Amino acid sequence: MTLNPNSNVPLQTLIAALAHHLALDLSTTTPLAAAAVSSPFFLVYPPTNERLQGLVTAFRHAVQLKHQALVTDAEEGWSLSKAIFSKGVEGGIREWVREVIKGLQGGRAVIRLACSVGLLLGLSGLHKIYANNEKVENEVIIALAEVMDDYSVETGDWEKEFRPQLDETLLSLTLILASQSLPLISERKLKALPLSLLANFLTSTISTAFQQGNFLSNVPESTASELFHVPPDSSFAQTVQRMSTSPTMLAMAGLSKLTATVLAVLLGSSAGGLQDSHDTLATVCDITRRIEQDWRGTKLARIEREEEIYTRDLSKATWLLLKTFLFSTVMIADGVLGAIVYVRPPQASTGTQVTPQTLAQSTLQTLSHISFVVSQFGGVTATATSDDPGFTELRKVFYLALDILTFSENSTKITPGNSCETFVKELVADLGVDVFVPENIKSSSGVFEQAKTAYTLACIEQLVPLLGVPCLKEHVWGLCVPYLSDPSHRETFESAHSVVLSIFASHAQQQQPGHQIGLGLPAVHNRRQIAPEAQHESRHPNEVTAHGTSASTETSVLDSTGFVHRMVPYYAQCLIENSQDGRLSTAQLRLAYAALVRSACSFNSTASTGSHQLGWYCISLILDMIRELSQPELEESARERVQRLHLTLISTVPSLPLPLMIRALEEIRSIITTRSQSDSGVGGVGDGVEEERRRKELVDALFTEILERVGDREKEAAIRWWYAHRNSFLWGGGDDDAITKAEEKAEDILTTDQSPSDAVSRL
Repeated sequence: MTLNPNSNVPLQTLIAALAHHLALDLSTTTPLAAAAVSSPFFLVYPPTNERLQGLVTAFRHAVQLKHQALVTDAEEGWSLSKAIFSKGVEGGIREWVREVIKGLQGGRAVIRLACSVGLLLGLSGLHKIYANNEKVENEVIIALAEVMDDYSVETGDWEKEFRPQLDETLLSLTLILASQSLPLISERKLKALPLSLLANFLTSTISTAFQQGNFLSNVPESTASELFHVPPDSSFAQTVQRMSTSPTMLAMAGLSKLTATVLAVLLGSSAGGLQDSHDTLATVCDITRRIEQDWRGTKLARIEREEEIYTRDLSKATWLLLKTFLFSTVMIADGVLGAIVYVRPPQASTGTQVTPQTLAQSTLQTLSHISFVVSQFGGVTATATSDDPGFTELRKVFYLALDILTFSENSTKITPGNSCETFVKELVADLGVDVFVPENIKSSSGVFEQAKTAYTLACIEQLVPLLGVPCLKEHVWGLCVPYLSDPSHRETFESAHSVVLSIFASHAQQQQPGHQIGLGLPAVHNRRQIAPEAQHESRHPNEVTAHGTSASTETSVLDSTGFVHRMVPYYAQCLIENSQDGRLSTAQLRLAYAALVRSACSFNSTASTGSHQLGWYCISLILDMIRELSQPELEESARERVQRLHLTLISTVPSLPLPLMIRALEEIRSIITTRSQSDSGVGGVGDGVEEERRRKELVDALFTEILERVGDREKEAAIRWWYAHRNSFLWGGGDDDAITKAEEKAEDILTTDQSPSDAVSRL
């Protein structure tokens, strides 16, 4: 094995010959292994990934060939004496591996590492785990430690003079070899390595592979025929090509997985694991910040259709780099966050400023910076299905980070409310627009801005219960308003509604007995009556002020308490406007309006009927719209909208307190019976059939709400009301068998109740 570094022998031929002779010629195993690690062909400088991986392949195939030869020999030449006195397959593998390792001693560390990695991969591919795995694992650990020692910053200047010349290429190639082998080695042995230094090397290598996030800084602005066009000989095109084909980029999955593994081990075994994880996540966050800054200024950020791209191959390569970085980020964050859940928060005596909340917030900030890439996978709120589970790891990291951010213990210095509010304020400020001027948001809402806004809203939705009213008023509400009636970007449109509904849901929960946290609202609300001239005015909540406001603390508390109260009329009108085609679906509208009514009725829920004015206002608003649209001659689209409003009204029944529920049921009965009586006046037979279908849909929906969703306190009254009026609903034959059968279940509720409520008699 004295090939010249410039030999014309093809590498594949050399690899095949090396594997063959290592496996089948036992007398030359040790000398051949020694010749391989000292051959100038592999020691050439600078080292190449192709030759190092060639060594890995040669030794890996040699293990397989040796095992196959031993098995064949044992099967063909079997005899009793041979079975008793021979070493067998396992013994033969042990002896052969021992001879190979003996030949590797004294070779250059990176070459020994490549050969040892090949041996380990070959042995791990066998069905039986042999005892020699431990010796090979030890050799991998030792060789890797020697290479890392050469790059250690603690090495003195005098000692460096006698070290071989080093470069970043050799380090990255070494880490690629490590990523192939270390996941196969037990955690106990990994702790023998300087893991903190290894994590630093891995982070630096990943950062270098993506050019610290600066690879988008030289995107040209030249266009051809209004299409995005980049000349093939431009520096940007060459940069993307070079990055896409680099060995480090091709091995990015393994490097990211190894980084996650190393950080997880550090978090579980080292006091400095938090700081090491923070350093890595901070580096990743810095990369994403530069990527976002450069991407925002390119024409690529403003492209909405693929037809607008002239150089599509370059565009695809660029997107592949961005998605690769997202995968790498998610993999690293998953390893860190998954391990930190089981780590005790740092004590004050340790002096570290890094907490689990710090790492979670850094992860969420990172995803925010590359939200335009996240949106390519449907966003963090994309619904998984059996056919298309989507990017499950991304959603796992997102929600796990939010859980950690909101988690608190007495030992932590940062309260969840403060950390969450600070995070929300940073997200909103990072949008770079004035959230109090809706026109500014709409005018700047391109593809990039919409994706970032949707991500911000998704974060806020989960954090609403921990946000105070001042934060909601000053940072959240103004961000949501412009998108509540703008369905042009579906994800942002739905996210804005989800945030508002989260506010109402959190408020309703606060009204439960014993609840005194979240939303900054006291447990007992001010029971002031709404002035008749201003009652239920559908204005922007930030524009509605209470009478007699002052700078006193008491007035401030009252204003905070009334914020959600003032949101109700505005949002009720907004939902009714969104009942049109192309906006909220029927299911979304029903769920949203029911949640709104539930929150509106939660104000002073123990008071008399007069305190439920706001809840009934929501009902009367939808009734007014139904009457306005219910004209004799309606287009099909208008009829469908009226049907959606009818179903929405029915969905509010379980959200209403008993006095209002009976009033609403009477309104619904009037609607259904009026529709039944008007069926005979419909012009055509087809129209009559369609009207009957809609009427039956309303009856089915009403019965379902009463039977399955009305609360226990109101269920008896609701069922008695149903039986009192069932004849006006069920008519025209046997098409109501399903309801008739379901009524048997309802009868059980009445017959098994030993102490019937007197709610009906009070009505």
